[in-house]
Amino acid sequence: MLYAKVLNPATHGKKVYANNGSVRRATNYLEQEAKQAGQSGAEFFGTEAAGRLSADDVVQLLDNNHKGLGKDAVKFHSLVLSPDQEQLALLGNDPQKLQEFTRAAMELYGVLLNK
Repeated sequence: MLYAKVLNPATHGKKVYANNGSVRRATNYLEQEAKQAGQSGAEFFGTEAAGRLSADDVVQLLDNNHKGLGKDAVKFHSLVLSPDQEQLALLGNDPQKLQEFTRAAMELYGVLLNK
């Protein structure tokens, strides 16, 4: 089963996932969560052409994506895609395939938001 949820800052960690202002709080939180899970850090990636991104790259991209947005306007949404072991097995437990799946899901999510 795949767990998918859009986090609402009003009900899911408002201070951690506030989606106005800077995205730095969210990247710091994700880095901390990854380290607590025994990973060296969080993995950030954008389009296939962009490849892997550092937390600083993510902050730079999202914090500067403000054309027409006010200082306190919503700048990003947090979407959780969490496949279970069976779903990961269907992807061959391949991190590259998981990234491809995530990119495709995000493209569909973007299309739905723009309707």
